[in-house]
Amino acid sequence: MSRLFLYIALGGILGSIARFTFSFLTKQYHLPFFYSTLFANLAGCFLLGVFFALAQQYQSYSLEFRYLGIIGFCGAFTTFSTFAFENLMLLQKGHIFTFAAYFLLSSVLGIAAVYIGLKVA
Repeated sequence: MSRLFLYIALGGILGSIARFTFSFLTKQYHLPFFYSTLFANLAGCFLLGVFFALAQQYQSYSLEFRYLGIIGFCGAFTTFSTFAFENLMLLQKGHIFTFAAYFLLSSVLGIAAVYIGLKVA
């Protein structure tokens, strides 16, 4: 079991670095603060769908692969706690339209990205 924790940790390290990269690029291109979370959530949902489909389709993918990719990488890369916080900030600042668009785009496109990821794999 302790070996599986190492795979989760490795995936988490890689996911955290990828997430930071999204935030860094968002700032470099002067995009609104919540774009990095939106992009990370959509990409993470897509990747989770791909990883899950591959694990289901090819039983040769080991438990370690699933722990590294799905739990470790996607768990660290997607940021729904940040998503919830940013939505609250938008509501508290009175940005109702931006909140609604951000919330709906993240939710609907996130579900669509998982579906597409499942189909692509």
